Amino acid sequence: MSSDALAGPSASAPGGGVRIVATFSGQMSCSPAFPDYAPHRREWLGGKPIRKFTVAPMQNAASLLALRFYGRVLLSVLATIGIACLIAMQIGWLTTATSAESVSNEEKQLATNGVELLSASGATMFTSALIPVDPSLSYELSGEIRSFAPNGDEISGAVTYLGVIDYNEKKERLTSKPGPNRYAAASNFYLASARGWATLSGVIGGEGNENHNQFHPGTRFVRVVALLNYKDETMKSEIRNVRFAPRLEMKTR
Repeated sequence: MSSDALAGPSASAPGGGVRIVATFSGQMSCSPAFPDYAPHRREWLGGKPIRKFTVAPMQNAASLLALRFYGRVLLSVLATIGIACLIAMQIGWLTTATSAESVSNEEKQLATNGVELLSASGATMFTSALIPVDPSLSYELSGEIRSFAPNGDEISGAVTYLGVIDYNEKKERLTSKPGPNRYAAASNFYLASARGWATLSGVIGGEGNENHNQFHPGTRFVRVVALLNYKDETMKSEIRNVRFAPRLEMKTR
C-alpha cells in the first residue's frame, strides 16, 4: 500500500497559515504556509509583527570615548597650570597687580639710596625690597627719569608713576583708597623725550586715606615702586638715583 493511500486528509489552520500532513511512519511535520523572507511576516500565535531593533554605529561610541579622553586631558592641563601659578605666587615669581600696575608687563628689582641705572622698554614696573617705616615720620622719595621715543621724536613722551606700596606689620599689602599705591613723587606724570633727565620727588608721612602723600593706616613696611612707560609699549625710559629716606627737620628754639 502506498504512503499516499495511507495519508490522512490534510488540515490547515484558518486562513491557510499552516498545513499538517500525516505520514506512514506516524510522524507529523509542520511547515509555514509562507516563506521566511515574506516582508510582512507575522508570528502566528501572537499575530503581531516582528519588531526591528537598530544598534548605534560603532563610530558614535568611539567619538564619545575620544571626547571624554580629551576632556580629561584638558582638565588635567588646567589643574596643572593653576597649581603652578599658586606655587609661583607663594615663592614670589608671580605677582598680582591692580590699578596702574595692571599694565606693567615686567617687574624688576629697584635699588634705593644708590646710583644704579635701570632701563625699561614698554610698560615696566620696578619695586624695591621691603623697607621698615615709622608712619609718624615724613619720608622723602625721589628719582631721576628720562624717556626715549623709538623714532627719535623729541615731542613724544612717556607717563611715569613713582611712589610706595604699603604693608602692615604682618607684611600684608594695604590697598584702601585713594589708591592701592601711594604715588607721592609722581602720579600720571608726562615726561617728554626732549626734557632729558628729570628729577621727580615728593614727601609722604602720617597715616590716612585723604591723598597720596599719606601712608595707609597701619603701614609698617613699604616698597618703592616706579611705573615707567605706562600704557605704552613703544617708549623706552631709564631711571637712576632713586632715594627713600626719613626727612630731617631742623627745629629752632
